[in-house]
Amino acid sequence: MLVLGTVVACGTGPADRGAPPPPVVTSAPAPSTTPTTAPTTTIMATTVPAPGPSGPTEATRPGDDGPQVEALQLRLYGLGYFLPAFTGTYDSATAHAVMAFQKRQGLARDGVAGPETMGALATAEPVAAAEGSHPHLEVSLAEQVLVVVDAQGRAVAVDATTGAAATPTPRGTFSIFRQVDGWDPGPNGALYRPKYFHQGVAVHGGPPVGAVPASHGCVRIPDPAINWLWASDLAVIGTEVVVR
Repeated sequence: MLVLGTVVACGTGPADRGAPPPPVVTSAPAPSTTPTTAPTTTIMATTVPAPGPSGPTEATRPGDDGPQVEALQLRLYGLGYFLPAFTGTYDSATAHAVMAFQKRQGLARDGVAGPETMGALATAEPVAAAEGSHPHLEVSLAEQVLVVVDAQGRAVAVDATTGAAATPTPRGTFSIFRQVDGWDPGPNGALYRPKYFHQGVAVHGGPPVGAVPASHGCVRIPDPAINWLWASDLAVIGTEVVVR
């Protein structure tokens, strides 16, 4: 049964990050707070085109680097999958982008750009909003992906983990009403920079973000992605959240 309250912790807490900083809490109708350390890339302002129709020509996996990884990153970015930076190295951010792509394409969810994933990349369509072109967030429970939509209707897909069978993420249309710029403690652990949209259910950072539903009901995304949401003002107080 989903436990709901003022704060429900779905994350694993800051065990590997040291002591959590004092949280800064904002609630409706207060404005969003910009973090002091913002990511350097704002994906919505896409200026880098996708490479040729095939993208990478060789399989790559976490730990690899070089031109094939660069081609993979550019292809994912051009299709609308979240990447905080172009590193030329198959890092965790690249693995999450590949995982999000695999989830949306119905492929095996392993975060590895193998032959099947490369074949799908060659013909894939860009990420598109399913719930309108206004600014909002879309959570796909089946795909385990968060899609962020800006005021121009441009969409970016982010790897996500939602509620496990015993603690499901509620379906419906909600709006962000409270957010905490820091670690927000709770009975099951602390949530990193949560944006609450239904009672104690939030979009937040904190590991792990994996292949299947596993949270206590929240929508868990990689830390660079939640940092980007805070820095970009794409998920301010009042932003619509559609969970389907």
